[in-house]
Amino acid sequence: MATPSDTSLTLRLKHGIHTAVLLVDSMKPFFNIAEELIEACQECYQNAEEPLKLTTKRSFPPESTEIPSDPKLVVFARPKVAADLSRGFDRLDLNEDDTPASLGLKDNDVLAFTFLSEESEESDPQFQVTLVEDGLEVS
Repeated sequence: MATPSDTSLTLRLKHGIHTAVLLVDSMKPFFNIAEELIEACQECYQNAEEPLKLTTKRSFPPESTEIPSDPKLVVFARPKVAADLSRGFDRLDLNEDDTPASLGLKDNDVLAFTFLSEESEESDPQFQVTLVEDGLEVS
């Protein structure tokens, strides 16, 4: 967990029905954010059955995504339109030096995330974010 500083900012990270709010150092690479995100997910679901999963969609049976232990399998995306998340997300093609500051992210920005499977590294992963509008879930 980050200690607040002059370079700290809060990011809202969305996947399925979940939103993780993380205080991050805007000067640290996204790899560090991926590590913190996995740690937060594992902490929230530590009493769940193995393997740990995040609910992607409330349905019967619920759709879910397995939480990996490797931060290299975390992929982030930026909203196509910041004011309208229903328009979808564009994958961030990150290199190991990219930071929130280098990408111009601001405090309280929203990013989507998903996990790649260890077997296949998808070139075009799907970022599933469930939004609530007028009390109804919209994907």
